[in-house]
Amino acid sequence: MCIVIACCSCLGCGNDKPENNGTRVVKDAKGYEVKVPAHPMRIVSFSISCDEILLGLVEPERIASVSYLCDDAGISHVVEKARLLKSALKERRV
Repeated sequence: MCIVIACCSCLGCGNDKPENNGTRVVKDAKGYEVKVPAHPMRIVSFSISCDEILLGLVEPERIASVSYLCDDAGISHVVEKARLLKSALKERRV
C-alpha cells in the first residue's frame, strides 16, 4: 500500500517506462527510487487533500482506503462521498 501511495505522490516524476517484469521505477522529489506495479489496481490515501482528489476523480472500486479526516464536515468537501465509500468498504470486507 505504501508503494502505491509513493507512486501517487510523485506521478510524472522519474522513469515512466514499464520494465519487462510489469513494474515501473518511480523517483520521488527526494531522489528515492521505488518499484511499483505498472498498473496499480487499488489506491490508499493518507491525507485529506488526496482524499478529496481521489473521491472526485477515481471510481470508488479503485480506492482501498481514505483518511479518517475525509468525513469530518468541518474540514472536508467530500463528506457524503466519503461516508458512502466507507460503508462500501465495510461491505467488501464482510
